[in-house]
Amino acid sequence: MNYSHKINSCGIIDCPPEWHWEAEGFGDYDLWAVFRGKGRIMVGGEVFSIEEGSCFLLPPNTNICGRHDPNDPLLTINIHFDFLDGDNKVFPYLKTKKYIADQNFFKKLLHKAVTAYNIGRKDEACDWLRVILREFFSSPSTHGNSAVQNEHAACIRRICRKINEHPQNANALALFAEEYGYSPTYLGKLFHQITGVTFSQYLLNARINQAKILLRTSDLSIAEIAETLGYYDACHFIKQFKNAVGCSPKAYR
Repeated sequence: MNYSHKINSCGIIDCPPEWHWEAEGFGDYDLWAVFRGKGRIMVGGEVFSIEEGSCFLLPPNTNICGRHDPNDPLLTINIHFDFLDGDNKVFPYLKTKKYIADQNFFKKLLHKAVTAYNIGRKDEACDWLRVILREFFSSPSTHGNSAVQNEHAACIRRICRKINEHPQNANALALFAEEYGYSPTYLGKLFHQITGVTFSQYLLNARINQAKILLRTSDLSIAEIAETLGYYDACHFIKQFKNAVGCSPKAYR
């Protein structure tokens, strides 16, 4: 995304039981995220179910009609904004629906943007919006049972955290699958769906990034760094590092 942004309004809506939404369309984009409740929304004639974790990028000039369950009302956060190419408004995206697996993280980002906007720091709010949109577009488009999706996402986050903290001790995908009760094939698909990269690529990235730190901050030899990161062959480490970074570990140091 090489566009800049202008936020026009944003806020948090704790919908009352009688809430309904009928709009002929707005002149800007609306990022609309649901953090509680259930209902249905029709966007440009297409009907979607909505529940906790649903998030939409609603394009300008699009008819919207929404209803929720009065016994399970919606809590939403929205940001109305423009995509800008220079000083010109542009319309690069059609309606987009995503499932936000890490809802707590996404909600914190939205609160950051809303707070910055409300205290008049509009440039800072747009900076947060850029992060929010990156998280939005990297989220899966599929939308299933939220409890199941949350369980899968939590598992992948735990695996990523273990790799981040100890890339040299990271288990093989098959061992993680056994630990968390998945088949290796299914866990691999989940990992790719939720993170956007394969398990092996994530592990490689973590090891290379840790190698960069050790090269900058330690006196360990290249061979010692390779061994520290779980490589049994320093030559293999050097080859992977050069492919990832574009130079050898020695040149990087």
